[in-house]
Amino acid sequence: MGRVTASELEFTHSFSENVSSFLRFGQNFRLPNIDDLSSAGNYDNSGNPLIFPQVSHDLDLGVRYHRGNSHYELTIFHDEIGNEIGFDPAAAGGYGGNINYAPTRRQGIHFQIGAPISDQVRLVASVDYLDAKFVEGEIGRA
Repeated sequence: MGRVTASELEFTHSFSENVSSFLRFGQNFRLPNIDDLSSAGNYDNSGNPLIFPQVSHDLDLGVRYHRGNSHYELTIFHDEIGNEIGFDPAAAGGYGGNINYAPTRRQGIHFQIGAPISDQVRLVASVDYLDAKFVEGEIGRA
């Protein structure tokens, strides 16, 4: 299975008491769980899993604005993902199961707004634009 690591480095700059910007670099992973590995055909003849850890290298650039108890955040992101774990209905002899996808790239824009409704309830809403593409290999197969 190899070795996976996670790390994150963020630079933040405040322009005023209410406005700040950030630049974040991250390296993350996701290990296959029991559900990912439960499909027939996800092990080799020696009992080793055929699904490898998902890894990603991420870059986020954004701006935050706070006013009173409300906040707004706009982020532009770019993620390079290897061995993405996802469902393939044709896997496991047509019964469906999770597999590793070919390398993918995801990039887009994320906007979030949050405001209190009462002392006990806070409303947070977000909207995203996402462009996701396989960048090499056969689509849906690592």
